[in-house]
Amino acid sequence: MKKIYQYFEKLYNENRMTQAFLIGNVVYDDIKVELEKTINDFIFKNNIELEENPDIYIIKTEDGYLSKEKIKELLNNLSHTSQFNNTKLYIIEDCEKMSDTVYNAMLKTLEEPSPGIYAILLTNNIDAVKPTIVSRCQKIFVNSSKERKEKDENIVIESTEIIENLEKYGIESIAKFNKIYTIINDREKFLK
Repeated sequence: MKKIYQYFEKLYNENRMTQAFLIGNVVYDDIKVELEKTINDFIFKNNIELEENPDIYIIKTEDGYLSKEKIKELLNNLSHTSQFNNTKLYIIEDCEKMSDTVYNAMLKTLEEPSPGIYAILLTNNIDAVKPTIVSRCQKIFVNSSKERKEKDENIVIESTEIIENLEKYGIESIAKFNKIYTIINDREKFLK
């Protein structure tokens, strides 16, 4: 999957890095390794694991929502001096699940980011993220491994179905199962 890394690399090389990013169609656990390498190479410039870096805050949902207490704690932590390179970063998973209170508390950090503070917001549903947040972030859309796995499974099922129909009905399969006809590139050779 290196889409996130390549996106940051391009921004970095073109000197267009901002402080807020919205990554769509992802789950933290699916992109953790790539995100870690990306953050180490383009933001912190060292090799510290995400969950061991005292200047990285990872906020995940609890019981389907982002708690006000976690956001208050995050905002308090962001106000203290960083331990590495005057840089801090927070990652919020399922940012579309922010309540209005949490949203209002976070909005100021996105509208007026302090120097050296970066935000990475993750979402599975970009349409559910408040437009004000979307407009203040650079957007990256990724296919999660779950979606890829489902697509791969669907391809296997459809392929198996097509093969079984060809074996059972031969050329008549085209008339009975039009899916077959749409994927055949050279129909003339198939009919021979």
